[in-house]
Amino acid sequence: MDLSSFDAAAIAAKVLTYAFSFTAAGGAIFIFVFSPYLQAGERAQIAKLSAALAIFAIVFTALRLPIIAATLGGDLFSMMDLPLLQFAIQSSEGQAAGVRVMGLVLILFLISPTFMTTAVAAFGAALVSASFAFTGHSLSLDRGLLPQILVTLHLLAVSFWLGAFFPLRYVAYRRDPPGVAEVMKRFGDIALYIVGALIFVGLVLLWIMLGTPLVLFDSNYGRAVVVKLLFVAGLLGLAAVNKRVLTPALARGDISALQRLRNSITAEIAMAGLILVVTAIFTTVVGPPALE
Repeated sequence: MDLSSFDAAAIAAKVLTYAFSFTAAGGAIFIFVFSPYLQAGERAQIAKLSAALAIFAIVFTALRLPIIAATLGGDLFSMMDLPLLQFAIQSSEGQAAGVRVMGLVLILFLISPTFMTTAVAAFGAALVSASFAFTGHSLSLDRGLLPQILVTLHLLAVSFWLGAFFPLRYVAYRRDPPGVAEVMKRFGDIALYIVGALIFVGLVLLWIMLGTPLVLFDSNYGRAVVVKLLFVAGLLGLAAVNKRVLTPALARGDISALQRLRNSITAEIAMAGLILVVTAIFTTVVGPPALE
């Protein structure tokens, strides 16, 4: 697989857009769901982090448009070519960017600690997730709205899961193992349904994109999906350790489990980063067999 410098730039911008968008959206969802379990200082710090991530997501969402123009023009100066920039803005990617920025701006309302602003930010998180269904391979398939709906549901679940890592790691700095265990148990109970939805929706999307399971090993797209699934399996394994081993230890008051939990969540963040890199690569330079 040969990558041009513009492909590499597009992949890097997409990875950072994914990372900042999903973590900002996930932080908003986390605050909406877990506010009763958070101390005032924790809620404020998580809100500030989510707002900062939303700002970075806006920057990289906007940056992707001149990169698209440069890719179309084939040189660096095309990033400032007005007709090409206009084409990028009017494309499906530009429309998706508009919806995403709108959602990210709503997430900034988290700075004001009221139920209404928290609900507005959670709605913004839903818009951020939905924005990725406005473009990409799912839009190119002749399957009506089904792929877009599935992608939106899939990315809402992804946002909740990945976006919870930083808040949970912050909560793990409490000197109150049973209190941390309560938050982790609540998260684990919800995550069971989230993971179930991810698996179901992911399988349906794979069926639509691939057509047959044999393509998993007969195409670059399929092999990239296999690599991604291996990382997802690793992420699920770490989540199982958190739920089955560390959360019960915290509930018993084991203070040493706090550091182990922080280490585990750090490993999950690294694994999630690898998943986003693989996803960005195969959605940028490799098309699904269903489009061939």
